Amino acid sequence: MDMAAAAPLISFMLAMLLIVSTGTAWFAALHPRFIGRFIQGNEDSNETDAGLYLSIRLGGMALGLIGVFLLFLGDVFA
Repeated sequence: MDMAAAAPLISFMLAMLLIVSTGTAWFAALHPRFIGRFIQGNEDSNETDAGLYLSIRLGGMALGLIGVFLLFLGDVFA
């Protein structure tokens, strides 16, 4: 019987994790050069190829769309 009281808290924490993850994915999709510099560290960013930024952007967009879909899916079944 104690699990029923903890269920809304766990649900809220998972929803916040999904919101933060979705926001981070959209930030990566909008700012791939910043994320690329963050990943590479102190390396010169002029030597990086465009494929890295494209893969960061596409990955961010894909994960962002999945996160938005999951957020809307939670509203449908609530």
